[in-house]
Amino acid sequence: MKKLFIIIIIAGILVILYPVSKTLYYDYLQKKILKDIEYTIEKSAENLEDSKNADIRDAFDGFLYLDEQIYEIENGATNIDSNEIKEQGEQDGTSKGKDIPEQLGILYIEKIDLKLPILKGSSKDILDMGAAGYMEESTPIGEVGNTAIAAHRSHTYGRNFNRLDELKINDKINIETTEESFEYTVFSKKIVEPDDFSVLEENGADRILTLITCHPMIKPTHRLIVQAKINKK
Repeated sequence: MKKLFIIIIIAGILVILYPVSKTLYYDYLQKKILKDIEYTIEKSAENLEDSKNADIRDAFDGFLYLDEQIYEIENGATNIDSNEIKEQGEQDGTSKGKDIPEQLGILYIEKIDLKLPILKGSSKDILDMGAAGYMEESTPIGEVGNTAIAAHRSHTYGRNFNRLDELKINDKINIETTEESFEYTVFSKKIVEPDDFSVLEENGADRILTLITCHPMIKPTHRLIVQAKINKK
């Protein structure tokens, strides 16, 4: 009976520590994968004349697989096979096997210490990957019009658009692609109804970036909108 009690206690401790250890492991991988992405984009810029369409799929695949696993942990999943993660995520520093949509770049917001891959499309599947989804019906990144990007308002501090509400007027937002870098300055932050599509309007002159997430964080009923204009070079 005493041995059974000890086994139950140990099992309970392991269950408690499991998501913590997973998160620590993913945080380590996140730093490594982001470094790989930045290195790939840097090399792409250096060799733009010879390889204008440099492939950064592997780095993005690893980041997205990582964030998807963290998302599952946040939502109570405890059946993740650590050996499978290790095999898929450490063989070459990336993760394979997922049908990843087209990668468009990386979103940087220094004010809230955020780096997110930007994928083409804004479906639930894409947002569940922990990515920022580019709404295909909006303007391409960097062009005149209104570029709309959405992401989950994660419950974990600092993840996805969890801290987006901390942005203020004149804060900076950056987007980097394999071809060009863009800097935006925030000019508007507001809460709107879910069916208020006026935030996607364009004036035919400015290059606007619109970031969209849920509000409030718990049981959301509205949308938090942060808009920024591109800075002229």
